[in-house]
Amino acid sequence: MTDDDAAAVKEMIDTLEGAIDTARARSYSFVTHLLEMARLELLMQYHGIQECELDTFCEALTQKSASQHDRRAVIVGNASPRRTRRGRIKGRSARRSSGPLPS
Repeated sequence: MTDDDAAAVKEMIDTLEGAIDTARARSYSFVTHLLEMARLELLMQYHGIQECELDTFCEALTQKSASQHDRRAVIVGNASPRRTRRGRIKGRSARRSSGPLPS
């Protein structure tokens, strides 16, 4: 891509971003999606990304997302999911009842 082509593509991307903001503000969701797809296509062209590379990237994200749903919580060190407050509560009640009330 020549410098002139790159500048023209960048200008179109900038113009589309303004149009996307306008469509989103007016709640034109279908138009917003179409404009975002056009912007993505131009960004791919601007950065030299091929469609197969984008497909591979999307597949990797999908697989990563699926594997995160299968995860379980891991306890590290002495941490536990629920900490009991039993000892602290007893300590407080013991302090309160350990002597006569001041007058």
